[in-house]
Amino acid sequence: MKIAIYGAGALGTVIGAFIARAGYTVDLITRNRDHLRGLQQHGAHITGTVEMTVPVNAYAPEEMGVRYDFIFLLTKQQDNETVVRMLAHHLAPDGALCTFQNGLPEQLISSIIGPEKTFGCTVGWGATLSGNGTGELTSDPQHMTFELGQYGAHVNTARLGELRGILESAGRVTVVDDFAGARWSKLLINCSFSALSALLGCTLGEVVRRKKARDCVRCLLRECISVAGANGVDIPMLRGPHNENGITRSIEGILSVIFRRHRHLTASLLHDLRSGKATEVEFINGTVRDRGGECHVPTPFCEKVIEIIHAIEGGTLKTGFDNVRLFDDLT
Repeated sequence: MKIAIYGAGALGTVIGAFIARAGYTVDLITRNRDHLRGLQQHGAHITGTVEMTVPVNAYAPEEMGVRYDFIFLLTKQQDNETVVRMLAHHLAPDGALCTFQNGLPEQLISSIIGPEKTFGCTVGWGATLSGNGTGELTSDPQHMTFELGQYGAHVNTARLGELRGILESAGRVTVVDDFAGARWSKLLINCSFSALSALLGCTLGEVVRRKKARDCVRCLLRECISVAGANGVDIPMLRGPHNENGITRSIEGILSVIFRRHRHLTASLLHDLRSGKATEVEFINGTVRDRGGECHVPTPFCEKVIEIIHAIEGGTLKTGFDNVRLFDDLT
């Protein structure tokens, strides 16, 4: 079985190291030339909550010369149409692509390669790229979780089983029947905690600790829950009745879980801002804004997040805790 991880940055390097250590043939594909050299010269060096170095195959995109049974997609979504059309030529005849991206990327991908070849996976842990060939795992290894699934009626249980077996080399894998619910569960975390981490320039734990930031997170979570409900999506992480009291209890539970398990994480949105890259905010908060607009659900907090992050990208604002005041007119 041949596996490629396309977009082997922080998450891809960690996943690739665990998979390679388990004996799978996996190629790590990256455009980052310095990171590529590090992987080729020293292997995938994983630090943080684990310490290991694993020999890996590493290539630039133009060096991909074989067809793969599975391609794991971990790039940003801005160029998805071009990237997926290119990757389609590197899939084996019965090969499949599994996207680990944020937001709701499966619809575009399936329109290019077909729903029967399109799988999705949400990741419940974090990592950062801390050096050339080095990925830092910032989550407890016991909390390395994956939720795996496929949209629509084209569920390929055999392929899901193969994917599960591969990913169990890295963590606990749950195959989800209602994958839309799993996607929205991750989306609402990214829209709230990750968004505040990015515009305030801090860890998820600091977001939870600061009252005004925490209040903004609550409002963002409510917006996402409302839009998901209007789109007929049931979010599994909302325990109990979906009335006001039930949603309030669920939100407080989410705050507690994030602080307990992921307080040391910083959002990938923040890493992009710090490195001067364009963020995926339009594919995260923008997705909620657009889906809300389609069903007439207002999303003022998501829209404010997008406005602030674009201002930081454009250089008219800087990340910092003062940015929380920009939500004052909404509260």
